Amino acid sequence: MIKSHQLLSLKYPSLLVAFTGSRISGQSPDLQAGEAVGLDNALPDDTLPTINIVTISHKITRQLFGEGETGMEQGMETGTKPIYTWDARPSRRNLTAADIRACKGVRKLTQTTANTIEEAAAAADSGIDMLICNAANVDLVRRGAPHHFLTAAMPIPDYQTDEDILRGALTALKQGADSVMTARRLEVVEMLAKEDIPVMGHLGLVPRKSTWRGGLRAVGRTADEALALMQDFRDLENAGAFSVEAEVIPADVLAAISPRTGLITMSLGSGPGGDVMYLFQNDICGENPLPRHSRAFGNLAALADQMAAERRAALSAFREASLDGSFPGPAENAKIPATELDAFLAALEKKS
Repeated sequence: MIKSHQLLSLKYPSLLVAFTGSRISGQSPDLQAGEAVGLDNALPDDTLPTINIVTISHKITRQLFGEGETGMEQGMETGTKPIYTWDARPSRRNLTAADIRACKGVRKLTQTTANTIEEAAAAADSGIDMLICNAANVDLVRRGAPHHFLTAAMPIPDYQTDEDILRGALTALKQGADSVMTARRLEVVEMLAKEDIPVMGHLGLVPRKSTWRGGLRAVGRTADEALALMQDFRDLENAGAFSVEAEVIPADVLAAISPRTGLITMSLGSGPGGDVMYLFQNDICGENPLPRHSRAFGNLAALADQMAAERRAALSAFREASLDGSFPGPAENAKIPATELDAFLAALEKKS
């Protein structure tokens, strides 16, 4: 049995080897140890035990490389690339922060929310590029989508002090997030960015701060307001942010701002000019009344209503059948042989 301390991930995370002794087993006798494992700087033969390339079971591979049940091999099949997580664990991602930056102005990406295993798996299976979740749900989302680029949103009331924010960000990253999202002041963004954390800011309509805007409304509908918004983008970028949720900004305004900033712009109700098209999953799937800027591409609300009605009908039918004696019936009842029943009843009569 191969023990974990005998395993070694070398230059390529997909290549696992086990030290076995004096020769390279399963390889050409003329192949040197360094060549066998693809090392850039092979150690001398007298200092490096020769190795045996082994087939590792899916279970062991998942334990070493996977963050969920999908595992490394499936990740390779779906076009992911090797990374190390913030917890220093080998894993794979469909996109990295560098990839996303390289897509700006070249390739449109998509993002949606996920806060459960099923939501994460559904988004991944549907080809959505990026996910965002509440920081409290990172572990669940990673189980549903082990290899997707994931941003952990940190709600303002849940992380009250700068220390809370930094601790919460590092915790989310340790659990598998790739980026964190905050709507806090620029100094907070700068604090996180100085730790090399990819930070998503929030500009335009920030619902929690909507009282300063006079309520829920589009932001940037006048030339002065649009210019002030452009400065907000510059300030956020200068603070070190990686991306920004651009919420309910007039489409023409974001289309003008996005190419003038290095930030990855996540357009939520701000038109097609952003780098990433973003909608909440419950809006996409039609689970609740929609805000004006959103669109339902499904109708889960109707299915939920149907399920609710079916649940009540079933419970009512159970009660009625229980009271009229039709449940349980012969098919649901356990049986005792007639001779055993007679003996049992006779014994009861004697004892009584």
